[in-house]
Amino acid sequence: LDDPAAALDEAVVAGVVVETEGRLAAAHPLIGAAAMEADPADMQAARYRRLAEISASPEWRAQFIALAAEAEGTKPDSAVADALDAAAEAAHARAAYNAAGKFAARAVAFTPVDDHLALIRRRIRAGELFELAGEFASSLEQLEALDIYALPTADLERVLPRLTVLTTYLSDQAAATNRII
Repeated sequence: LDDPAAALDEAVVAGVVVETEGRLAAAHPLIGAAAMEADPADMQAARYRRLAEISASPEWRAQFIALAAEAEGTKPDSAVADALDAAAEAAHARAAYNAAGKFAARAVAFTPVDDHLALIRRRIRAGELFELAGEFASSLEQLEALDIYALPTADLERVLPRLTVLTTYLSDQAAATNRII
């Protein structure tokens, strides 16, 4: 821009930017979101890293850490997966099972593929949390992604009953829907 001050004045006059108590802000959250999304990836990552640093909540912290990693294109990343695990546990502790399941599923996505035990543990946890949330299809999706023939016995004992119940429930639900239609 040749004259940033003039461009800002035009934005204020057009109502895209508003000034309140000496601060500038987008007139609508969607305008702000679009402007932030237009930032280069390195600026987005830096902004998310800064937000993660100042976030007291493990859930917000993990959300911003994951967004920074995605902006940088650093996926998978076990440190991000660990932060998402902590967020899943924090959400679970406050009985926010759907949020917990989503954090756990994101942790799976950030887990390096060569970390087999962590992938197994995280997939099972995501399946359990989605089940608690009543998101049975998401639970089944996480559990079906496991290679049950390669699971340690203790994990197999956790997974098989859930797979059986979820598969039966969802197939019965589909059959009932087909009868209604």
